[in-house]
Amino acid sequence: MVRFSDHADPIHLTRQKQMFRFLVLARWVALLPAGLTILLPPSSHDFGFLWPALLFAIALNLAIALFRRPIHDIIFRYPWLMALDLLFAAALVGYTGAEASPFFFYALMPILATAFFFGIQGGMTAASFYALCYLSLVFLLPRPPTAEIMFSLVSMQVIGFFLLAAMMGYVALLLDELQQAHDALAENNRILARQNRDLHVLQELTLLLQSSADPAELQEYILQGIVTEMGFPRAVIGLYNEEQDALTGWLCLEDKTMQPSPEPLRHATTLYLHNESGPISTVMCTQRWMEILDGTPPVNEPHLASRLVTGQHYIIFPLTLRESPLGVLIVDHLPEREPLPVAERHSLECLTAHGSVALGSVRLCINRAQQQAVLAERHRIATDLHDSISQMLYGLAYGLDACIQLLPQHPQAVLRELQRLQPVVTEAQALMRQAIFAMHAVEITSETFSASLHRHLRVLCPTRDMTLRIEVPGEFDRWQPEIRHELFRVAQEAMTNAARHADASRIVVTVIAGKDRVGVQVEDNGRGFELDEVEEEGHLGIRSMAARVHRLGGKFHIESKPRGGTVVMASIPVYSVKLPPKPIFQRGAR
Repeated sequence: MVRFSDHADPIHLTRQKQMFRFLVLARWVALLPAGLTILLPPSSHDFGFLWPALLFAIALNLAIALFRRPIHDIIFRYPWLMALDLLFAAALVGYTGAEASPFFFYALMPILATAFFFGIQGGMTAASFYALCYLSLVFLLPRPPTAEIMFSLVSMQVIGFFLLAAMMGYVALLLDELQQAHDALAENNRILARQNRDLHVLQELTLLLQSSADPAELQEYILQGIVTEMGFPRAVIGLYNEEQDALTGWLCLEDKTMQPSPEPLRHATTLYLHNESGPISTVMCTQRWMEILDGTPPVNEPHLASRLVTGQHYIIFPLTLRESPLGVLIVDHLPEREPLPVAERHSLECLTAHGSVALGSVRLCINRAQQQAVLAERHRIATDLHDSISQMLYGLAYGLDACIQLLPQHPQAVLRELQRLQPVVTEAQALMRQAIFAMHAVEITSETFSASLHRHLRVLCPTRDMTLRIEVPGEFDRWQPEIRHELFRVAQEAMTNAARHADASRIVVTVIAGKDRVGVQVEDNGRGFELDEVEEEGHLGIRSMAARVHRLGGKFHIESKPRGGTVVMASIPVYSVKLPPKPIFQRGAR
């Protein structure tokens, strides 16, 4: 049994070499009996022949100690060379007195080494070979007439050869099993550590899914899980745009040890798939991962390929949910000329699957919210058209029909009726322009907020003289676009009610910035109303404003009394306000 191989574990090889050094040291210790024998007082026996043997053994030990590494490698490559050491040990013992030799313990070192490194089978083979050589020397070498062979001592020594080989071989077997158990435990520990790491990343991704509604935030966490937690050098994510049949919204994360790319990948870069035939396009079409080992560019365009992938070995995973493409994940700068281990690839597949669910769920929530917002806006516009323009058109049709009937006999009555209908036509035209303006999506800034409200007032009251004052804080443009849009709609609706129903001549619109809440207040000097009556009637305009504010978790409040004017107040929680309010006053008058 050979316990050493070229493919052994590096830690195991290190221990083998450490044991080899220990056996070399044991050879030096085994020379002590011979050295002590030479130092004893002379007796009837002549120990002069021990000096050459001792010097030769010391020379051999020095050679083994100086060339320890090459001899170690040669012995394990060619185990039969141990027979030379056994022959030398047998000759040394036979030359220095056979069974009474002071080099007896030194001669056991080759058996110990062979049994340890090559197991019980190797040790028993070495013991058998050495026992044969030893018995041959004992019985064949000439002896003095008075010297007799001590058969009991020789038999015990031979038995000791085999016992020593068996014991050391068994110890080697136990150490080998212990090493295998250690390796198995270490491998299980690595597997458990990797699984714990993967579970931690997936848990954080699940928790993030519950609290985040931003795909970019999910992309960043997936990249951090791959690069920071899992230890891969570089990762890239791109999202799929179904309308364009393209990949865009790229995000890239690199390890700190990597040199930054000369030209980074831009977030808005667009990769159109209908013109592509590279690995990324193949992955998007087949919805199966692909591993590239030879540096094949991921896309046909060289300039974009050099920014997507910077290494020769990379792997591409598709991001899908219910067979619907969501994007791609690229793990770059993998070890060259060797495929990614199955365990690491499985971890990436699990993370990709959970990331796909997270991205798909967020995208579904966003699409659903957008659809609900569109439906709500359509319902509001339809309600406004029904309550205002539709009723006016019905009145116009009824009046025109009456004019037709009165025209032959009562021309003056027809003239008076047409004069009455003319303001109704003008108001209907103004309301139609207002509805058309409301359907245009315009980004609301501090400038467009004021300009749009002034324009809206001119449309509402083309002939009336009204005063409008607007106050907008300087940090208005830094708030979320949705909050700015809803505050504008509330102010617009409140102004509409003041102009159409309250006969107000003065309106003040104030946008308020607080520490953690923002809002808008619209105050007019109109005739006011009883709040209980309005709630019973259930005006759609007021309900629409309240619904807009409550949808964002805000508060809506109205203060009014007959002939005392009206104050409409809306506040919405916001977390992007960082500066104290600095109002910018914009005044305008009609």
